[in-house]
Amino acid sequence: MFDNITIFSTPKHFKDEIGVIQYNAIKSWTLLNPKPEILLFGYENGISDISKELGLRHITNVERNMLGTPLIQSIFHNANQFATNNILVYINSDIILLNDFVQTVIKIHNSLSKYIIIGQRWDVNIKSFIDFNDCFWEEKLKRFSLLTGKLHEPTGIDYFVFNKKIDLWLSFPHYAVGRILWDNMSIYYALQKKIPVIDATNSIFAIHQNHGYNHLKDLNDIDRKGFESDISIKLSGGFNNAKTIVDSTHRFINNSIIHLGHR
Repeated sequence: MFDNITIFSTPKHFKDEIGVIQYNAIKSWTLLNPKPEILLFGYENGISDISKELGLRHITNVERNMLGTPLIQSIFHNANQFATNNILVYINSDIILLNDFVQTVIKIHNSLSKYIIIGQRWDVNIKSFIDFNDCFWEEKLKRFSLLTGKLHEPTGIDYFVFNKKIDLWLSFPHYAVGRILWDNMSIYYALQKKIPVIDATNSIFAIHQNHGYNHLKDLNDIDRKGFESDISIKLSGGFNNAKTIVDSTHRFINNSIIHLGHR
């Protein structure tokens, strides 16, 4: 049965635009019902402050590559070690969640013994702090996103929901967080291990706040031509094995898990 959720993420610094975006995202996670445990990894400027303000767990211990970018394997290993719940959620720190998220996870968790839940996001321009004191903030934000936003193509995956018995990332290659292919290769490895991969796009309205990429150590990585992109491509053996949300084995829609016969 459902035993609550641990969300974990690795934020960037909290300066300027990205600071507003990350505050909006993380604050939205704290308002989920039931309230999840939230782990923030890293020691970038502002992580300690928001952790204290919102009552989150701040963990500085995370392995990094030579450019200082946290490594996926280390993030997931530490999350598995520190999380007090059996349902884990890795999510990018610019994604706002609504309460349909928890409702969907509960239904899938109570139906399957192992799973990985993914889904497409809505790209939306949000440049200011959200008024979370407005009791209608969820409805207003969803309406605004539908009117002005765009559903992102299924190549990008911004969250993974899984249970602790899934050890997929504990022996993962040394991909850097936030760089290309690690999310797509996660699906590839899951399919190799016969783990049900569930597309919950129709049930989880995940909102991505659009932003720039000045935080990248090498701006060539925007076009997949930088140092860290080259490493990801080598670790993946090219793009041939990269999977997307289209390659999910199941879809969650109308409160039902539908097996996709072509998988």
